[in-house]
Amino acid sequence: MTLLLALAPAPVLGADSKPPEKMAFQGFLTDQNGVARGQSSPVNLVVTFRLYKTATAAANQAVWSEQQTVTVDKGHFSVVLGDGVLQSGTANFSTHFSGNDTDAGRYLGVTVSGEAEISPRIQFFTAPYASLARYATELVGTSGSSVLKVGVGSVGINLAGAPSSALDVNGTVTATGLNVNGTSTFVGPVNATSFNGAHTGDGSALTGLAKLSGGNTFSGNQILNNRLGIGEASPGARLHLDDSTHVVGIMESSSTIGTWLALGNSSVGGRFWQMISTGSGNGEGAGKLLIGSGTTAGGTGIGMTLESGGDVGIGITDPTSKLHVNGSVAIQGSSALQFGQGFTRETSAGQIGYGTHSGGASGSLDIVGAGTTPANRRITMWAEGGALLNGTLRVTGGTVAAQLVEAFMGTTGAGDIPNMSLALATGLTVDNGVRAQHFAVASDRRIKSVVGLSEGKSDLATLKQIEITDYKYRDLVNNGSRTQKKVIAQQVEAVFPQAVMVSAGVLPDIYKKAISSNGWIQLQVDLKTGDRIRVVSGKADLIHNVVAVAQGKPGSGEEPKFQLEPPIAEGAVFVYGREVKDFRSVDYEAIAMLNVSATQELARRLEKQDAELAELRGELAKARGEKQSLAENLSAMDARLVRLEKVLKQQAALSPERAGAELVQVGNTQGSSALVK
Repeated sequence: MTLLLALAPAPVLGADSKPPEKMAFQGFLTDQNGVARGQSSPVNLVVTFRLYKTATAAANQAVWSEQQTVTVDKGHFSVVLGDGVLQSGTANFSTHFSGNDTDAGRYLGVTVSGEAEISPRIQFFTAPYASLARYATELVGTSGSSVLKVGVGSVGINLAGAPSSALDVNGTVTATGLNVNGTSTFVGPVNATSFNGAHTGDGSALTGLAKLSGGNTFSGNQILNNRLGIGEASPGARLHLDDSTHVVGIMESSSTIGTWLALGNSSVGGRFWQMISTGSGNGEGAGKLLIGSGTTAGGTGIGMTLESGGDVGIGITDPTSKLHVNGSVAIQGSSALQFGQGFTRETSAGQIGYGTHSGGASGSLDIVGAGTTPANRRITMWAEGGALLNGTLRVTGGTVAAQLVEAFMGTTGAGDIPNMSLALATGLTVDNGVRAQHFAVASDRRIKSVVGLSEGKSDLATLKQIEITDYKYRDLVNNGSRTQKKVIAQQVEAVFPQAVMVSAGVLPDIYKKAISSNGWIQLQVDLKTGDRIRVVSGKADLIHNVVAVAQGKPGSGEEPKFQLEPPIAEGAVFVYGREVKDFRSVDYEAIAMLNVSATQELARRLEKQDAELAELRGELAKARGEKQSLAENLSAMDARLVRLEKVLKQQAALSPERAGAELVQVGNTQGSSALVK
């Protein structure tokens, strides 16, 4: 691009105390082929003008720059430098032509928006007649007398002859300011009032005095009896710092022990509190912030430690977590200790507090589980070595309790409560066995509406239908491999339904290992979105929602995979099984009471049978007595017959008359009244 330039001088003006602070500038602008811009019609171009101290200075080294929209007509344009939008430097354009470095000249750079700066830059030179002002030697007033004379290295004011010193004044000097460069000698006393008013300059050459600006070096003790404001014109304390930057003050030390700030109080009981930025030689290690107190500045016992990684220790100087406390921790009043901040959670979830939710000072220690709603809040404890509770454990709440509250709150009295088909509430669920010295159940008559006594005969019939089954659990890890001899809930439900409870529960129907990677668990299992499954990982044992299921690509050999909410940690996991809504549990207490009723029925039957047996035994004893008497009579008759037979045989040989007489005698000896012939 070519720039043909013509500088048009400003109109000649008479002497003016406020000359223009701008400069007219005209030029001719072409494209890279030498064709004038705006040849067919005028064009408006955004042009940036920059003023440099050298011909090769970078654009960011310009002492002044502004941007204008320039109209170019057949290559010609005219602007007034100082009328544009200021980009850098001061608005007063002429001030950039003063100073000790102006002998090197000033260079103007012109850049059309979107193009490189036009080369070469234009150098400004002094106009011919203006050069005379550089060498003026005398200023004459309107009266014709000399007002100012300039000699070699000297200036005279109101002198008839040449000045004899760098500044030679004939008369009284009244100045709003005085800038002295070099050694100055004052003859006679100098009153302080002579220096009233504002002072300019940094006083860098002053010795033995404090400079108004610039650097000061003090040695010895400096005593300030009032307030010191640094960046603050009206300090409100002994030391008041004010600045627009974020670092208002810096305290730095190269001591290997550290940089110490001591805040002390000299009244009774007061102490020195220390804040220490530790160094390489500090016994607590370098790079820590220690806070402590002592009776002297520099003597302290450490109370709090802040590590560079953000760990805070209270009562310990080497914390290993974000808050590490060596000692007791107290939380005032019913304020809560909140866990899970930052998670999506129910308002009170994750809180621990003294009466925070149960009535303040007269309440209890309240622990609220984690969850997104009151219905899914939960607490998980790991106590492989056991957990000890000294006192009574009371478990309340649950879905049924919530239904009861809703029912009571919506009614006007006990008689107004509708028939509610509710499963028994489960207040305590245990995955493994329960061992206790005794087990007691609330059974006070006053909490019951007695319907009637159970019918033993039907209870015995029901009990006879319950099947006792031998089985083993599928979950061998939690339940072992021992054969169980108990009942099956579904079979009991068919004959004794009131002993079976239905609720949500988890089945070990998957029971497989898997890998969690990038938010997915890959496993050959039939799941669908909305299922809930129990997954055990190294950090948790929770029930998760299945939120996404992806089937493997056909022919790829990839197994299906699924995503869970809440997400699970990366690594090996164990997928236990699905949660179902119809998980059945058996009320063995109900079966035991059924057995009691059936046993009582058997007892009544045995009592009746015993009475009948006793009666039969009496009748048998009587029959046996009668039998014995009959036997004795038969035995006596047998004996008489034997004797009779003997007599008959003996008389066979005797005469008939004698034999008849002996027969009569034998009959008489046996007590018989019958006559034997």
